[in-house]
Amino acid sequence: MNSGTTAATEPGVRTGAPALARPASVGRAPVVPALHMPFPARTSPHLAMARRHAVDWARESGMLDEGLWTSAGFTGSTSRSAAAVIHAEAEPGQLALSADWLTWGTYADDLYAATFGPGGT
Repeated sequence: MNSGTTAATEPGVRTGAPALARPASVGRAPVVPALHMPFPARTSPHLAMARRHAVDWARESGMLDEGLWTSAGFTGSTSRSAAAVIHAEAEPGQLALSADWLTWGTYADDLYAATFGPGGT
């Protein structure tokens, strides 16, 4: 693995910098560096509840009525599963709250982009 240390002969020049530290060329996907995962990835056993809760909460909060998101589109999104992966050991109530925050954050991000464009101007 590259250390990203500074070369002694060239002050300020990094050697072995991670690929994501360099800007990607326009129209080209960035190279994802190798990442060491020291623990197993887990998903909460309450995943199904979190998925249902996120849809119900988004609907009750009016996020599925404004035209930005549709019920079918949101139901098929992977963002509903994020809380169950991020907080794999959360109790159901904690997981529901996490799903609410992630749903709202995703909605706010999409609404901002729809309102101001992808550049955010």
